[in-house]
Amino acid sequence: MRSGGWICSGHWVGSWKPTLREYPRKREQAMEIDPAKIDSKHLKISYLPRKEEISRRDLLFGLVQPHYEVVPAVDEVRCTGGRGCAVCLASCPQEAISLKDGAAHIDKDKCTACGACVPSCPQEAISSPLLDPEILDASLQSLLCQDGVELQTKVVLITSEAGALVTNEKGSLSPRLVEVRLPCMGALSPWLLLRSLDLGAAGIGVIPCTPFCRDRCQPRWQPIIRFVRALLVKLEIEPGRIEVLSSSEDGPQSSADFLQAFVEKVKEMGPARLRERRGSGKQLNLVALLKELRDRFNLDGTSLSGDEVPFGIVRINTDDKTCTLCGACPDRCPAGAVTLQKGPDSPQLLFDHSRCIACGACVKVCPEQVLRLEKKLDFSRLGVKTVLAEDRMVHCRNCGKEIAPLAMMRKIQDQLGRKKGNTSVGLAEFCPDCRIFGRPPSDAR
Repeated sequence: MRSGGWICSGHWVGSWKPTLREYPRKREQAMEIDPAKIDSKHLKISYLPRKEEISRRDLLFGLVQPHYEVVPAVDEVRCTGGRGCAVCLASCPQEAISLKDGAAHIDKDKCTACGACVPSCPQEAISSPLLDPEILDASLQSLLCQDGVELQTKVVLITSEAGALVTNEKGSLSPRLVEVRLPCMGALSPWLLLRSLDLGAAGIGVIPCTPFCRDRCQPRWQPIIRFVRALLVKLEIEPGRIEVLSSSEDGPQSSADFLQAFVEKVKEMGPARLRERRGSGKQLNLVALLKELRDRFNLDGTSLSGDEVPFGIVRINTDDKTCTLCGACPDRCPAGAVTLQKGPDSPQLLFDHSRCIACGACVKVCPEQVLRLEKKLDFSRLGVKTVLAEDRMVHCRNCGKEIAPLAMMRKIQDQLGRKKGNTSVGLAEFCPDCRIFGRPPSDAR
């Protein structure tokens, strides 16, 4: 490479020096939307210039122009809001999401199209054309490799519509920089960072939204950066390959120099170890990508703990109480990580680590208070269901129907036995159909 320039596809492209424009981009200017190609459920329509009232004359003579904005939408069939899931409600900075008729509902008037709710949904029931994993994956592959052959060392630059612009004096990016633009940095996901490195990126520069971001996204993307960096350490990859390129107090030029220095640093590091062992399959979600990394790098037995880890492990503490397999935790789990498998003789409470989002809903709802949650990623437990508790099923003494697990039956009898003079303790061993007037059918007259 010549001094002061870049080689791109064998051609000299001249020198490039970045500049950082310190103003947020307007989303309506940064994105060209063809409403005919987008489902109406994803379109938010307003008129510019904004007026309190729009007359027919305004519409007839074109005094106001329709403005389209792409917003997320909810798949009501997949949504588990009716089971108590409210993860998306907590993720929305504008409080634009509410629960109606057992499913999440997005108020388009309040929604700012930041996309923070899309990666937060554990059931993948919220989607946006701007954050479609297949589209993002195809874009990354086309920018980082062609026909499976990797191009020159690239640095992925993740920006947002509300962030600062990084271009040269001609308004273009360096040939070594590949830009991936999000609606807001609150829509950043660990999958996007890991997939970029998996497809051959030598480094990732993240340009967050400006401090004036109306969606206040900083508390959401910072833990994601820390999690992926910690994961790179486990993979024996330099965590410095991911940098947050924020504005400098010394002005735009200093920030631009910082970006230039990061590109040079990544170039000196050379290809990432992740790139040397890149797979050929499609991993369109974080769990699938982590499973492949586990097999590729032999990570069985490796774990990662911390508040920034987006996974959890649920255990049962049986020091003083016993799980009664009442089924309260499976009913409340929004991700389906805890399930109750009812068998003819021995019901089991199962836990799927791959689906747990560490929300803690199961711990809060447990009537016995025996569940414990730890924010942890254990590679050996990905895709494996473990048994949290199992018990023997008690059958009716008269007809043989299933009544309840043994632990629950003992608790019921214990509660009934505490009342003085209570003679109905023995009736708990009979099903409701056999408790006619307080006696089993064989004794009824």
